Amino acid sequence: MALEATNIGYAYPGCTPVFEQISLTVASRERLALTAPSGFGKTTLCRVLAGYMPPLTGRILVDGSSLPKRGVRPVQLLWQHPEQAFAPHLRLRNSLAEAGAWDGQTGRELRERFGVRGEWLDRMPHELSGGELMRSCMVRALLAHPRYLIADEATAMLDALTQMEVWKAFISVLEAEEMGLLFVSHSPSLVSRIATRSIDLASLCRQSSSLSS
Repeated sequence: MALEATNIGYAYPGCTPVFEQISLTVASRERLALTAPSGFGKTTLCRVLAGYMPPLTGRILVDGSSLPKRGVRPVQLLWQHPEQAFAPHLRLRNSLAEAGAWDGQTGRELRERFGVRGEWLDRMPHELSGGELMRSCMVRALLAHPRYLIADEATAMLDALTQMEVWKAFISVLEAEEMGLLFVSHSPSLVSRIATRSIDLASLCRQSSSLSS
């Protein structure tokens, strides 16, 4: 059981490829850290792996099956800028409802675990802070019962104490549900505490270049 990317590449229209022939695997219950300096396409790779942008080459499989083109995604993405994850015209309760039963037992437990307050539910995204949106984003992703999660610098805007508080809650759910995680972080201390394995995207890009040359 794994999220598998095989020889994937991506290029924006009219531009040279961001990356080519990248292969990686995220197993169930694994927490894989993706590191690299800026400019190597970490955010683009996260969006491709989550199915928001189709790869130009290669394939992505979720537990042996292709990513579905419709319905709830089995791979959920926690965006670097959480305001991008919410429709600006929907109140928070409506955005959460798109993913699952936010008012059921599971939804209530998740909201309590991540500190999503009841009074936030009737607010629009612009009425919530970045930290409040990120907590809500985590709840919405988990309401979808994904098999794998991808976090692109998801907690970078939070202070160190709040980061660890949120990650502790997040990891407890991942372990209980046996989900796999790929996360991007520029914080060595966060990586050392959370990751079960790390890969360097810059090294993967160099390897793919040497193979194609």
